[in-house]
Amino acid sequence: MLAVVGGVDSRPRLGGRVRVEDQGTGTVSRITPRGRIHIQMPDGVICVTRLNTLTMVRYCVNND
Repeated sequence: MLAVVGGVDSRPRLGGRVRVEDQGTGTVSRITPRGRIHIQMPDGVICVTRLNTLTMVRYCVNND
């Protein structure tokens, strides 16, 4: 659990932000048993893709 919170685990997970090749950035909304990953884009469109087309988006928190 702490690895996920601390940002050590970089695998896609529910609620995680990802960049989809040729489509932009969205949020993981579902992962099926067959490995299909559903991504909700900012405009509300759901795109279904495979893991190898995703790149995790890292958050940068500034506490200034």
